[in-house]
Amino acid sequence: CWKCTVERSGDGTSARLRAGMTKTHLRLHPGEEIRTPRILVLFWEGERLDAHNQLRRHLVAHHLPKVNGRTVEAPLCDNTWGGMKTATHLKNLAFVEKNRLEFDCYWIDAGWYGPDHETEEFQNFQTEDWAYHIGHWRVNRKVHPDGLRPIANRAHELGMKLLLWFSPYTAEISSPIFKEHPEWILQQNTWGAQGIGKNKTPVNLCSIDIANPEARQFLLDYISGLIAEHGVDHFRDDCGVPYPPPERDAPDRQGIGEIQVVEAFYAFWDELLRRHPGMLIDNCGGGGSRIDLETISRSLVLHRTDYNCYPGADPIGFQVGTHGLSHWVPLVGGATPAKPGDTYNFRSAWCGGLPFSLFHPCGDGAALTEPAADYPVEWHRQMLADYRRIRPYLIGDFYPLTPCTLSQQDWCAWQMDRPDLGEGMVIAFRRQDSPFLSAAFPLRGLETKVHYAVEDLDSGAVICATGEALQGAGLAVAIDAKPGTSVKVYRREH
Repeated sequence: CWKCTVERSGDGTSARLRAGMTKTHLRLHPGEEIRTPRILVLFWEGERLDAHNQLRRHLVAHHLPKVNGRTVEAPLCDNTWGGMKTATHLKNLAFVEKNRLEFDCYWIDAGWYGPDHETEEFQNFQTEDWAYHIGHWRVNRKVHPDGLRPIANRAHELGMKLLLWFSPYTAEISSPIFKEHPEWILQQNTWGAQGIGKNKTPVNLCSIDIANPEARQFLLDYISGLIAEHGVDHFRDDCGVPYPPPERDAPDRQGIGEIQVVEAFYAFWDELLRRHPGMLIDNCGGGGSRIDLETISRSLVLHRTDYNCYPGADPIGFQVGTHGLSHWVPLVGGATPAKPGDTYNFRSAWCGGLPFSLFHPCGDGAALTEPAADYPVEWHRQMLADYRRIRPYLIGDFYPLTPCTLSQQDWCAWQMDRPDLGEGMVIAFRRQDSPFLSAAFPLRGLETKVHYAVEDLDSGAVICATGEALQGAGLAVAIDAKPGTSVKVYRREH
């Protein structure tokens, strides 16, 4: 853990900044080297929002992962549950092909591993068992008789990558790694001691000491082998970094254990990326708990919170998540519960990376394992196309157009601008209790003397206006439905 304090002088002419690890007091052994937390300091002038966008531009240019020299686009994912049988996965992929649904990635979440045993084909909050086999990294052949390769091959035939869930730094006490290498275990975790969800059977999870070179090498070789054997393209890394207990450090080595584990964590990811060129790491981290300068330089966040796992999750939660995080990080993904035909719900999750399931793969005692018979396929196809249309703008400059609130009576809106392209977008949400039918939003970042074509993404209607008018009187947006949403895309006219 690290902290930062900023103290302003009494006369307001200077400030003192102190930053570093919370608890560090150590000496090094002869020949020993360590590194401390990376700190980025950006100097800026103008408004505070100018500083945020300067940070976003810096991160896009110098930190976000790149493949073949280009900043990666976060994928559109069809996310599914790992306990689903191979035949069910293949049936869903056949649905994707038949209905021409253009996903980038097929996502298999937890539940695919462990000893051979029957599983439910969705994440049942009453009985879920995925955590009871963490660390037993072998494909459950009762569910996937031929491994995951048939699913990977079919996804690849459809032009999709395969993403697979792991929690690599933890192990349940019944797993082989715990039994065969007790010397690699750091400590028992408290998470899961009261059960998982509504399953009250305790989970006995332990942290693996990845700072131990032998333990880290074993995990690297074993997981890398699984990735190659089963045709996995992208690695989903869930749960946290296994920090050692502070009392493990000697009095003159306070903080060394934490430093060594973090160094090992970075080394683990770096080696996986070296072994598997083009692979993306999904930095889940327990649902957004590990977003920092180092991780966003190596990974994407496709699932910033577990809030969307619950079918009743309020879309406002996803609106304010994007509104807040976009000040700091250009690409942080998220999702909403699957609600077929609900455009307001879907667009509330628009951010840098989007899981968009055909059905909600988890629930309280019941859930689907395939799309409903009357699934609105045309709507789903249009939602995919709309997201692809606006996706390039998500790494642009961010301008909030409304305050960030939780009130059902308010509107929520923001602008994403790509000055390098002369293009951008505005998205607005009229929440369910809002009495206002329309609003005018003064835009930012435009060239005053230039004309812009502004297209309504839903109706296709186009208006033309100067940058001066759009930044002065503003862009008029009307939304009849409540809740409802409107998206405008604009481009500079030549």
